Amino acid sequence: MSTQTKETVLGDVVKWEQPHEYCRSNLVISRNLTATVGLAVGECLEPDTAVAQIHTTANVAGAPTADGGTYRLGYKGQWTTALAWNATLATAKTAFELLSTVTDTVTFSAAPAVTGTTCTWATAGPKDEIEVDSRLLLDGVVVMTMTTAVSTIGSLVASRVIIATGSNATSILLEKVTVAELNDGNNIERACLVRGAAIVDSDQLAVLAAQKAAALTALIALGIQFRTEPTIYQSGPPTA
Repeated sequence: MSTQTKETVLGDVVKWEQPHEYCRSNLVISRNLTATVGLAVGECLEPDTAVAQIHTTANVAGAPTADGGTYRLGYKGQWTTALAWNATLATAKTAFELLSTVTDTVTFSAAPAVTGTTCTWATAGPKDEIEVDSRLLLDGVVVMTMTTAVSTIGSLVASRVIIATGSNATSILLEKVTVAELNDGNNIERACLVRGAAIVDSDQLAVLAAQKAAALTALIALGIQFRTEPTIYQSGPPTA
């Protein structure tokens, strides 16, 4: 088992920013339909056990809309400070991201639904539900609902399949998968680097995401699925 600090992996595509323990694994790629594109070395993947979530707040049917008071947002046991009933999206987002439990990508797409509108928060990967404490709102009630398998910034999602191109990726492909291989074999194994509790520099990943966006969209539309088969932990840098 190895601990790395500031270790450059895959030609500066990903850099571990904190000490990190990693293992090698086989990534099994299943072809459901005929593929038209391949996966490149260094592309970031999440296994199909990961799902994205979209969280929606909306006023309870028949309840009056809020016209005063405060509410809080909670995540993994922590809560924000009290937010005004008409707090702006930026205010709510800033307060939420200050929580130490928020280590995942969370995208606010609308203002909180305490004035008669609907708000959604999207998260990439298997995350906890965002909670709303609305007990101190005046003349208003909000509820939180959740659905899975939705498109989010940082990941492209179809059904249970996620191909992540953001900092939520759990593994990194080390060996190229060609179009011919995808077309000729139902199951293809390729080595990948499985990430543990690492913090990844997302700058290079954003560049990679931009370069691969079209290919990833095509893969998802064609039903390509991924799963990992962990192996024993291995010390030293990954080998070919």
